[in-house]
Amino acid sequence: MKFYGISGIANKLMGSYLENRYQRIPVNNSKPNKLSSKWVHVKHGVPQGLVLGPLLFLIYINDLKHKQIT
Repeated sequence: MKFYGISGIANKLMGSYLENRYQRIPVNNSKPNKLSSKWVHVKHGVPQGLVLGPLLFLIYINDLKHKQIT
């Protein structure tokens, strides 16, 4: 991120947004018995449905033309 000029507090904010995340999946949508899976640590990826997802994807693929594919 520093390559694109994102440093300091903004870089720390991005890091905290992407690190140490957990998720679980609702199994049944009934009100009295809200069932869901166990909380699982998310190691890779970006949360869906948020504005930062497409931006981070564009930053990621921006330099693909400069990387050598083996």
